[in-house]
Amino acid sequence: STVLERFLAENPENADKIIKRNLLAQKAARAAKSAREAVKRKSAFDVGTLPGKLADCSTKDPQIAELYIVEGDSAGGSAKMGRDRNFQAILPLRGKVINSQRFQLEKVLRNEEIISMITAFGTGVGPEFNISK
Repeated sequence: STVLERFLAENPENADKIIKRNLLAQKAARAAKSAREAVKRKSAFDVGTLPGKLADCSTKDPQIAELYIVEGDSAGGSAKMGRDRNFQAILPLRGKVINSQRFQLEKVLRNEEIISMITAFGTGVGPEFNISK
């Protein structure tokens, strides 16, 4: 600890940078926790219901199941007609999905299209994420 204290005393500009980065990391961690809690509160996750427009497949085996995400109901209708219902699911979304790099995680996870995708994937998010689902 004394070595660190001496370094910080001798390098105040680095100390300032370290403090700012730590504060930013804390803010990001709080936002991520808040976003995860917001997603958990959504009824779609609480009851495990699938998105209304999802045309699900009959298999529950994630190794062979395919999910096609299409833009709009029109494309969804065509895709539904041409799919193999045994292993191909169709999820029509409206328009462009929110740009997840431009917004904070909390806002992204409140977006209806993102919620529909996460629910359709069935894998959860954050610490609850499980790829085997």
